[in-house]
Amino acid sequence: GAAWPWRPTALFALTATAATGIALAPLYTSNRVIGLIWADRKDDDIDAFPTFIDGADRGAIGICCAKLGEAEVFADAGIPDIRIPYPVHPSNADRVVQLLDRVQLSIITDLTETAREWSAAMTAAGRTLPVLVKVDVGFHRCGVDPHRPDAADFVAEVGRLPGLRLKGLLSHAGHCYLAGSRDEVRAIACEEARLLTDLAARARAKGAEIEEISVGATPTAPFSATIAGVT
Repeated sequence: GAAWPWRPTALFALTATAATGIALAPLYTSNRVIGLIWADRKDDDIDAFPTFIDGADRGAIGICCAKLGEAEVFADAGIPDIRIPYPVHPSNADRVVQLLDRVQLSIITDLTETAREWSAAMTAAGRTLPVLVKVDVGFHRCGVDPHRPDAADFVAEVGRLPGLRLKGLLSHAGHCYLAGSRDEVRAIACEEARLLTDLAARARAKGAEIEEISVGATPTAPFSATIAGVT
């Protein structure tokens, strides 16, 4: 919305990372990938891509893509670290293996059956796929419910599956776009971080290694960049 424009928040996050130590991976969605492919300078969002490249020394470590096809395009463009923070079906294992040969790739999982299928596919391919467990912090689109008694058990199980390397937890507080004030957005960012760090602590108690606490939404970014525990 007009109150939370994409580019200023992204630039704020880029400059904030140097002070906070938080790693940034900007999200580029389908319209921005099309703009990159065709070099359509009429699409104002394309100006953000050089901002990401120029901002690499200010904390940007990679890029997030909405789907596998976008990841392949950005791999062709030379981006070395790519994350797909949306469910990817194991039927795409061959394409994922090809990307693993070219870039540092990570995806998310939030279902036991899907995680086991990815484990089997990567084991068969002789590869290791970095994954993060997607956590539902209020948007209710996908992700593990952190309030479930077995949520930490699921995280720990993913960490034990062969062929997968658990990197940590990831969330998207998409419900923040419905917030009516800056204070409400701040509260959502704080609650997101609380839910993730609490689940991480419970999962670590069960033997899981949690390296990353990854969050991402444009409105919450300025607040998330200052919250302890968010990586």
